[in-house]
Amino acid sequence: MNCIRCGNGRARARRLCKPCYWVICQAGELDRWPRVRKQSSQIIENVRWLAENNTPVVEWPKRLKMTPAALERMLYRAGLHDLAGPVSRLRGREDR
Repeated sequence: MNCIRCGNGRARARRLCKPCYWVICQAGELDRWPRVRKQSSQIIENVRWLAENNTPVVEWPKRLKMTPAALERMLYRAGLHDLAGPVSRLRGREDR
């Protein structure tokens, strides 16, 4: 995804590239660029579907476009410890 301000760099925080984020931060205008959050209810629904359809746990973060750590935190916060457990075992494999 490209930056929504300049259209060039790879978008990161607030859908801005690193140089644009820095410029906006220095100008004190970050509040004009809202944070982007994924809907946890939608992700939880997708995880349950993946689990029901016997999709390998290794593929869950890739399909949801999340890191294993972020997915694990979201599942633990939602109280889904039975689904977060298998994801937590993936955390050592992130760099491989």
